[in-house]
Amino acid sequence: MPRERRRWRDPPAAVDPPPDAVDPPPDDVDPHPDAMDPIGAGPYSVDPTGEGSSYEEMTGAGFGDSGGAGPSSAAGTSSGWHDPDTFSPLLWTHHVKHRVSLASLEDDVMLTVRHRRSEIPFVANPLMQRCLINLGLFQIATMPQSNINQALMHGLAERWRPETHTFHLPVGEMTVTLGDVSVLWGLPIDGIPIGGISDHPDLQNMIPELLGCHPNILQKKLKKKKGDEDDFRSSKYCISLAALRSYFFRNRIFVETEDVDAILSYTRAFVLDLCGAVMFVDSSGDAVPIMFLSLLRDMLSPSRWNWGGAVLAHLYRALCHVCLVKNKQIHGPLLLLQHWSWSHLPVCRPVIPDPLPLRRGWPDPERCPAYGAIWGSHHDYEETGRGISYVRGQLQMLRNANIDWFPYRRFYQHHYLIQLTLEQRALWYYQGPVVCYWIVEFHYPDRVSRQFGLDAFIPEEPLMGKDGTNKFHK
Repeated sequence: MPRERRRWRDPPAAVDPPPDAVDPPPDDVDPHPDAMDPIGAGPYSVDPTGEGSSYEEMTGAGFGDSGGAGPSSAAGTSSGWHDPDTFSPLLWTHHVKHRVSLASLEDDVMLTVRHRRSEIPFVANPLMQRCLINLGLFQIATMPQSNINQALMHGLAERWRPETHTFHLPVGEMTVTLGDVSVLWGLPIDGIPIGGISDHPDLQNMIPELLGCHPNILQKKLKKKKGDEDDFRSSKYCISLAALRSYFFRNRIFVETEDVDAILSYTRAFVLDLCGAVMFVDSSGDAVPIMFLSLLRDMLSPSRWNWGGAVLAHLYRALCHVCLVKNKQIHGPLLLLQHWSWSHLPVCRPVIPDPLPLRRGWPDPERCPAYGAIWGSHHDYEETGRGISYVRGQLQMLRNANIDWFPYRRFYQHHYLIQLTLEQRALWYYQGPVVCYWIVEFHYPDRVSRQFGLDAFIPEEPLMGKDGTNKFHK
């Protein structure tokens, strides 16, 4: 029999309070009983432990009706009554281990954001452009970059659930999907998964062949665990972005350059800078793994690397990492997350003077800008510099009327999106793993069907289950 579909806005069945309940339901309950709160205390929830734990034991501190956690909740008395049997079995990460439990303890103390800009300049050399098109990276390579809103990243991290890879909002679940990656950045979401050897010492032998310089010039310098403060060792697996930029600033190319080897080396350095500063940002602050260089060996013919899936896997892993209490900084492709948030949510969204810059037409479909380019134009940041308290309140007040579930509809209908995105539309609904070397995360588009213009229904449990997901995260 087909699975029964049920809209999120349908009211849940009434539940009688337990006989030993102390606090009666408050008079000012949320008028939207079907809205999910950030810790998942929604209408389709049961005890995550299965051991009859009390509400206080399961949740610790929680968001109240006003959107912030109060000290009374942390002390064991909730701001409103909730039945212990209305917690989702999907919430394997207990509330006390989740970042949202710190909301009342460190107000306005935000996460450290690891974000950089690529600094090796793009050159409109015909061969360099053709190489970037063959790699599927032309749109992200030519997209203007912007600063990251620290408070917005913190607020979204508090709403992230690592079990389902979704943000839990008052309107239900939302997430960054493969479709968003394809539309916003124009990356290919089909092809060979990004993977291979990641930690072999021989990887550094590719540097002279593909970049045309000695490995010692570009290798990342690391302090030795024991020894003097000025005692360093060279990393065998990472390239220093500062050294890479310095070297190719001295050996840069120009539009009229015809030396094929010089152009190919410069293009590889440009892509490595893009990987380390925009697409696969790590917590080191100044490094890019050499392993990505192996993907750039042949750029004169179209490649089949699945860059979009790798970027999405990296973003999912970064959010799963930062949503835990013990972690204090966020990294990853945060520019993608910010583009996604601005496209769907009205929180800290800048005002764009021209909302449809892509409608001006583009003579070459291969060089047409991606949708994310609209957020790189000049815009007013007046409403984006608010603190974390403001962002928490705005996220808590979201309702269906505020959400742009499918912001790309007009561009898709009028074929203003790049040709690659239009050809890969069927893959937006792919459900399964996305891979970036050792990072394996799962893509669950069925949980956010409203982002594809479909009715919402109660989704099934994640494919991997708790044990499988924890295994991948370790």
